[in-house]
Amino acid sequence: MFFRNIRTPNGLLLFERKTGLNVLLDEMKGRWGWEKPLYVAVQITNKCNRQCKWCYASSSSSAPVGVWTREKLLDLCRHLDRWGVLGVAFGGGEPFTFPGFSSLARQVWDSTGLDVGATSNGDLITKADLVTMKGHFGQLRISVWHPNEVRPKVTRLLGQGVDVGINTILFRNGVELVKSVVQEGVKAGVNDFVILGCKVYGRAVRAMMPDVEDVRKLGEYIKKHREIGFKVDPALSVALSATQGIEFLQPWIEEKSGPRFLSITYDGYVKPDSFSNVRVPLVNFEQLPEIYRSFFLNQVI
Repeated sequence: MFFRNIRTPNGLLLFERKTGLNVLLDEMKGRWGWEKPLYVAVQITNKCNRQCKWCYASSSSSAPVGVWTREKLLDLCRHLDRWGVLGVAFGGGEPFTFPGFSSLARQVWDSTGLDVGATSNGDLITKADLVTMKGHFGQLRISVWHPNEVRPKVTRLLGQGVDVGINTILFRNGVELVKSVVQEGVKAGVNDFVILGCKVYGRAVRAMMPDVEDVRKLGEYIKKHREIGFKVDPALSVALSATQGIEFLQPWIEEKSGPRFLSITYDGYVKPDSFSNVRVPLVNFEQLPEIYRSFFLNQVI
């Protein structure tokens, strides 16, 4: 078993990518500041087979593909590997619109020590993709917005040797929809759910955002189902902690994660996270540590 380690303010974090095992040696707490992110999120393309009205990236089938080629991505991942981050999380757009994405992901896994994950709408993933990724991939997160999508999008992916979790969005007056997605996911065999509050970003509008009553109802549901593996975004986490006393320890959530994440866009910019308006052009990969320090030494988020 091989552990990759990162020094953090909370201690030395050890991570084993094949099992997903994390060990924090907190007796070393306070010895270091952040020197690098845990993960780098890469928006591999802005192209998507869907055109969701709430998409933060305003992706569509006609959206620009971006600057990334297979060789550029492999070169980027080699640099990330040498930098010593834990892994790379591919997103979009829809990553499976990128030609040969599953074989690219496997090549990154095989040629580096990086954990490799992706967020997908699930529509374009084939049996051949799953065979390619089996044993050479971390977690596949499937975005599900309606319970009727669980069976066609998620069930067929389970038991294929790739770890699968579900992402869903809480909209205004949308708690019952979230509950239905979770219930269908649990029936299918999933026990890993990320609930994201809709935000005014990209194509989404303010009327879609959850309100205080939505947060209250969500908190009641989470309290009743402690056996389910829930994660939420930072805004929901703060609201649930303040109003419901529910605490989340979730270092893998990207948005407003501070120094734990770094985001790279489809058009070649670096951001503190995918929702940030701060961005710096990435001229060469050797810049990444310097850009990271410039963001987080000054706490630009």
